[in-house]
Amino acid sequence: MFTYLDNNMLSALNPATFKGLNSIKGLNLANNSLKTIHPASFKELSSLNWLYLSGNNLTSIDQSTFKGLNSLDWLNLGNNDLKQINPDTFKGLTSLEELYLDNNKLTNIDVFTFKDLHLLETLNLTNNKLNFIYPASFNGLSSLTWLYLSGNNLTSIDLFTFKGLTSLQEIYLNKNKITKLDPSTFNGLTSLKKIDLSSNQIPLKDQNQARFNLSSSCEVIFANNIFFIKLL
Repeated sequence: MFTYLDNNMLSALNPATFKGLNSIKGLNLANNSLKTIHPASFKELSSLNWLYLSGNNLTSIDQSTFKGLNSLDWLNLGNNDLKQINPDTFKGLTSLEELYLDNNKLTNIDVFTFKDLHLLETLNLTNNKLNFIYPASFNGLSSLTWLYLSGNNLTSIDLFTFKGLTSLQEIYLNKNKITKLDPSTFNGLTSLKKIDLSSNQIPLKDQNQARFNLSSSCEVIFANNIFFIKLL
């Protein structure tokens, strides 16, 4: 059963909202006016597979909000006002395959935020305010296939950031402020097919796919990089 409550004017959820509805497979709460979600709002939805919370006014998520949703494999929190994510928010969501956190106001990601998401295939962090990614932020995401980091404020990428992401096929780093990349940044990513580095500030001399240890079939996009020449 899929329940549609999207495009209304809901401003809050309480523990009794979905009482007795433990057979729900999908719940769409997108495009409401939700500012808060009581931590126990979803506690009876043990069969839930899909949860849409995009397009609301959420500024934070209690760390217990998704507790017990062990069947959840699709979660959309995009287009909210989230400034930070508690590192235990996604704890126990071991079935999650797709996570959307795009179009929020996140400035950083704790190294433990995604630690339990071993089946995660898609992670979308597009259009936030990320200015730094801790090297261990994606540790354990061995199933990750698509990673979207475009439209942030990143100026560099630590050479260990993507370590161990052997299933990764596409990385989107376009529309950041990246000025340099270590040649070892993508080492070991044997499944890579596409890296989008367009619309950054990478110097012309570094816009060379041969700098990186990549398969010849991997496409690297450097278009529209604006670089600055220091005048003496």
